[in-house]
Amino acid sequence: MRQAVFRCDGGTGIGFGHVTRCLALAEVLAGQGWSCGFAVSRETAALDVLQNTPFGMSVLAEPFD
Repeated sequence: MRQAVFRCDGGTGIGFGHVTRCLALAEVLAGQGWSCGFAVSRETAALDVLQNTPFGMSVLAEPFD
């Protein structure tokens, strides 16, 4: 099985566009049999748009250097 992990962040300060685009791509790939997941910051993990998906999510330690 092919796997994809999306590294993205979003929130009130930086917007949600990157997360939304990654989520759309994950949905297409999952429809083609891929296993998809997300690696995100704590703030991004709290977004409803990611919590209500079938995709796994890993919350990364901060800071991101």
